[in-house]
Amino acid sequence: MSAPSEAEYDDSIKYQKSYRVAQLRGYALLVRNKEYYVAESELADIQRRNPKGIVTGTSDGIRSQELLQTMSRLSESVGKPDLPKARLFVFTPDPDADFKQVFVGFNGPERGGVTVIRSESDAASSWLASAVSPDDLKKLLAQVHFDS
Repeated sequence: MSAPSEAEYDDSIKYQKSYRVAQLRGYALLVRNKEYYVAESELADIQRRNPKGIVTGTSDGIRSQELLQTMSRLSESVGKPDLPKARLFVFTPDPDADFKQVFVGFNGPERGGVTVIRSESDAASSWLASAVSPDDLKKLLAQVHFDS
């Protein structure tokens, strides 16, 4: 994959800045709400008292759940920040790559890792089969030549 041009890099930085500023504006609206701020501060105190994690069922565990519910309710009333539209990342392999990209436009597996697909039946039983429609899977597999 070739390095981004200076213009692409600048555009990416501008997008990331605008996204982060929008996130922080949303958070600023939340912490201006006194009830939210008090709940968040109390939750932070509980987390500091429990550096190895809050145990469910304990008084801190029960209280932290109450605080999280309160914070969630209050954040819904404030509304979601107006974030810039997400950008689609399009992977472009190097022209001399030893592989061919055959499909674009779907989400990957829920967990990272390597998926080795050696046959059509491997593909049909993998995360790939749930990521694309049956027709798209058939078209995708028609472009693949599995080693026998």
